[in-house]
Amino acid sequence: MSLGQEMMGWAKDLWPLCRSITGPGTRDTLRYLKDKIPELQIKSVASGTKCFDWTVPEEWFAHGAELWSPEGEKILDFKDSNLHLMGYSAAIDAAVPLAELQQHLHSLPEQPDAIPYVTSYYKRDWGLCLTHNQRMALKPGEYAVKIDTDILPGVMNWGEIVLRGKSEKEILISTNICHPSLANNELSGIVVVAALARELAKRDRRYTYRILFLPETIGAIYYISSNQYDAARPEDVEAGYHCICLGDDRPLGWGERGSDERQWNSALVDLPVVTITRGKIGDYPEYHTSLDNLDFIKPQNLEESYNYILKIIEGHEVNKTYRAIFPCEPQLGKRGLYPQLSTKETIKEVELMLDILRLCNGKRDLSLIANELGSDIFTCSSIAERLVVGGVLESVSV
Repeated sequence: MSLGQEMMGWAKDLWPLCRSITGPGTRDTLRYLKDKIPELQIKSVASGTKCFDWTVPEEWFAHGAELWSPEGEKILDFKDSNLHLMGYSAAIDAAVPLAELQQHLHSLPEQPDAIPYVTSYYKRDWGLCLTHNQRMALKPGEYAVKIDTDILPGVMNWGEIVLRGKSEKEILISTNICHPSLANNELSGIVVVAALARELAKRDRRYTYRILFLPETIGAIYYISSNQYDAARPEDVEAGYHCICLGDDRPLGWGERGSDERQWNSALVDLPVVTITRGKIGDYPEYHTSLDNLDFIKPQNLEESYNYILKIIEGHEVNKTYRAIFPCEPQLGKRGLYPQLSTKETIKEVELMLDILRLCNGKRDLSLIANELGSDIFTCSSIAERLVVGGVLESVSV
């Protein structure tokens, strides 16, 4: 089984869970991940806790939801898709006339066969979601609405893994765990970050890695407030990556700033965090609808995203700062650093070796040098380490 297929299996296992910013679906997701990554710590904070300008909400328990026609026909059932229930919907058990019912229904006229993902986290209301075709077929009369939910004081959960390295300087990796049954805009980030955490836990590490599974926005805000990641801390964080929407076919790379990146980058926090995604977040028709299903993501895309982020991490691991030992060009031949045969390839290698020696002044790191030379950091790292062994270069990094 390929890694992509393994991650796809995790996504299928997690698909049925009704995740939200609080509640048992999120806890069950974290428990599943802990089985894969024992280093994961499942943490919680009580409802009502203040975090800057926000307050941790009450906990939402979604038990079920059904809508019945005036003729007694079941129109929708939470058991068929947890997207049918508006996130954080209040409970109701009543007969409701169509005109009133319409005020609590959500559909997408432009996508008549899709169920929308809708939430009402901070305003108490009840609501159901359905396809627009279903909605247009509703006839006048009284509809039986039964929504079985509880909104009670409880906790908000998140997951944290801290993998200590030789340096206390950190690389931050985060993703979100608060969307129900959305494959690309939720599960792809979860499974890719989980696979990265599992791999990093096995390795010798130069940096310390802080890996977070957070409810979107409120999770990052609480985490920043509780850990006091303020303007005094950026020097302790080498880099950060928020990973989301990693399973579809769009080009992979840096995304526009998303909701969690806005918190890490905010004026009084100012951490060097960027978003890694496939295309612009939300810029695909399936976004926040039932069309963002398991058929929309592919194992090979998950694996490509995993390899892309892992290569970035490996680049950080080799990105050291070096200083030349001799003021002028050293004698490479007597140290076994000069190739015995002179070919086009060895001439290029010697030129790169001499350029690296020329630029290693103890101030530029290897990523800047590689960029200046039009080379890649891994080639430059291999040469730099040979020059260290040869006694003409020294590392000034941890």
